Amino acid sequence: MLRAAVSLLLVLAGAAGPALAQAPAAARTVLVLSSERSDLPSVPDFDRGLRQGLAGPDIDYFIEYLDFGRFPGGAQAQAMARYLRERYAGRTVDVLVAFQESALEFVLAQRGALFPGVPVVGAGVERQSVDGRTLPSGVTTIPVIYDYRRTLELALRLQPKASEVLIVHGVADYDRRRGEEARQAAAGFAPGLASRVLTGVPLAGVEEAVQRLPGNAFVLLVSMVRDAEGKALVGQDYAARLSAVSPVPIYGTFGSHVERGTLGGAITDFGEIGRATATVVAAALAGKPAPGSIAVEVPETPLRVNWRALEKWNIPPQRVPAEAQTLFRELGVWEAHRDFVLATLAAVLVQAALIAGLVVQLRRRQSAEAAARQAEATLRLAVDALPIAVIMVNQGGVIVFANPPADKLLGYGEGGLAGRPLDRLIPERLRSAFGGPGDVFMTASKRELAARRKDGSEIPVEIVLNPIESGIQRLALVAIVDQSARHELQRKQQELEHITRVATMGQIAASLAHELSQPLAAILANSQAGLRFLKSGKGDLEELRAILQDVVEDDKRAGEVVDALRSMLRRGKTESARLDAALVVRDVLALLHSELIAQQVEVTTALAPGCLTLANKTQMEQVVLNLVMNALDAMRPRPADERWLHIEVARGERTVRIEVRDSGVGIPPDELGKVFDAFWTTKSSGMGMGLAICRSIVGGCGGDIEVTPNRQGPGVTFAVTLPCATG
Repeated sequence: MLRAAVSLLLVLAGAAGPALAQAPAAARTVLVLSSERSDLPSVPDFDRGLRQGLAGPDIDYFIEYLDFGRFPGGAQAQAMARYLRERYAGRTVDVLVAFQESALEFVLAQRGALFPGVPVVGAGVERQSVDGRTLPSGVTTIPVIYDYRRTLELALRLQPKASEVLIVHGVADYDRRRGEEARQAAAGFAPGLASRVLTGVPLAGVEEAVQRLPGNAFVLLVSMVRDAEGKALVGQDYAARLSAVSPVPIYGTFGSHVERGTLGGAITDFGEIGRATATVVAAALAGKPAPGSIAVEVPETPLRVNWRALEKWNIPPQRVPAEAQTLFRELGVWEAHRDFVLATLAAVLVQAALIAGLVVQLRRRQSAEAAARQAEATLRLAVDALPIAVIMVNQGGVIVFANPPADKLLGYGEGGLAGRPLDRLIPERLRSAFGGPGDVFMTASKRELAARRKDGSEIPVEIVLNPIESGIQRLALVAIVDQSARHELQRKQQELEHITRVATMGQIAASLAHELSQPLAAILANSQAGLRFLKSGKGDLEELRAILQDVVEDDKRAGEVVDALRSMLRRGKTESARLDAALVVRDVLALLHSELIAQQVEVTTALAPGCLTLANKTQMEQVVLNLVMNALDAMRPRPADERWLHIEVARGERTVRIEVRDSGVGIPPDELGKVFDAFWTTKSSGMGMGLAICRSIVGGCGGDIEVTPNRQGPGVTFAVTLPCATG
């Protein structure tokens, strides 16, 4: 990193830290001028690194944002010059830091009028803007490199079949310079890799173009300080939007790109540039002359890869270069269970000692055997002490030994598993999928399946396979974790959800009967009319066709009510699918149509289209139905002309929001925090589980549910927030 690159500068500066400590008590002033606004991620990263390097009570630190990306041109430069002249008229600036090219050019043009003779450090400037240029005395730079070529190399390493790259950048001067560098890097980069540039269009247009990319392409996201509509953009926002809709991987330039879903790239670290700048500033404050036009040579930018994006695009981790930093990798079983990892490592080390003893046996048989009996005893003691079930399997799939928890879990008694084939523990229907010893047992993996006990019963388990290599044979340690309690908890939760749905249906049974009676009565009336029509002998076929069409429509209406009721009462697995939240609301309101009329409730809706989320339809209908039924109960004491219900479905940037607002009696403020607790209810006949189940369902979908008092008038608003469906 840059810290190594500035080590020589520390020597030249003559240990600037002590020099500063011996300076007069008066504070020294450092003024930073940033080319861009403060919300661009590179700016706070640089600012943070510089502040860390200059930390101390004898430094007065100021930073100003020139915002040339949003306000380009001479008028903005003149306005900022007047502002700085007035603001710092009575203060002596000891060192001036210009961050990025636009700020440096501004300082060079205004230095004589604003800060004559003040040492200037141009930080994070483009190397080509410095090479071959003679800078004024007292001006030095710390260049920055945007290594698009290494990003392209990484992309082809991870996607060897890619044949097209789309280079995306904005319309600000900074964006155009970065885009031209990327275009030059891609030109003739590799045979068979076509490149094209997308710029001069609004962000929405960029999203549409990215969505149409073929599967053999990828995106190189450069910079978008401003789009074609003049909108000021932030890297973390446009990177997140494009990553959410792109059918192919996206590679970025900055750390904020990787944080919001891009696959990775050669990432420019402005925090390191800030820390390097602090060293140069410290030397200047100590009176050391500038080392030249370039103070520090910038090393190669680090490669960074987003583990989550690797999994999203099914890219094998072994394609990642060894020198790349892998970010956001979730802890595996070994990392998450540290104690177990340490115990297993101890067993592996002991086994390594055993293997070494076997090698020595070729030369000194007796001494090697003694060392091997002691190692085996130690290994058994280590494995026996583990609190979970562990067995060791040889290359032929035979259990070498098992600890007591394994014997007990699988019902074999102490020592009963040793010598048995591992296949005996796998149900026959799963053996073909599980594979043979040579295919699976010797590869580190984690999976869930059913284990067969000695009496033939099955239990759900999670197993972790860890290979052990020796010079003689290959072994595997198998850790087995009983999942029965977790599965039973899931089964009971599903049963409770079903009971709650049945109870809710019972509450509106009369309304459902009325909802069915209307189409059935209409069918009967139309059928009787048709019979009378035929009996009369009249020959008007159009009239008879109209009667039969009415019968068909009424039958469909009755069938829809029955289907909705059957769905709500159905048991079974809660499988998730892409679901339109507005359609769920419409189905629930159709089911409660008669109930709403009977209770004289005025219903209004605002249902935005295309609000898709990943959830189970029956469960989400249960959530909305429960919220509406609670609202009806809360409005029952109110006068009929004051009962209203408003349901709204809207989509945010990455979420879908469902709001149910009523004009009921409300909830006391001190009880708002209890409404989602199990067995808490205000109803004399309620179970107190409805809202608790709603929270469980929504939380299982990765969402959240909350309740707040209405801002105006009585009643409360329940809000359900769910992640948008992607892909």
